[in-house]
Amino acid sequence: MKKVKIAAFKAHLSSHLKEVRRGEELIILDREQPIAKIIPFEKEASGLVIFKKKKTKGKLKRLKFKPLNPPIDVVQLLREDRDERDDRLYRELLPTQTPLR
Repeated sequence: MKKVKIAAFKAHLSSHLKEVRRGEELIILDREQPIAKIIPFEKEASGLVIFKKKKTKGKLKRLKFKPLNPPIDVVQLLREDRDERDDRLYRELLPTQTPLR
């Protein structure tokens, strides 16, 4: 594994790429700090396995779900929450400013 500073890498890019083609790995340094690793490209994907789609036997189609009917009015809850926040903001602004209402 060869270590190369950025300036040297830029100045001799073609020769460094030839080394990579031959199988050598390069570490690019920026002020002695490694910032990149250049490795040869592998045509075959190593470690990557692609599976074919499995056929389902219709299990999902047989599932039945009960419809969700919440016993509460969601819109009403949202309005109450916003009203509480507006009232809190109004009380905070009251001593210092006039409200926006």
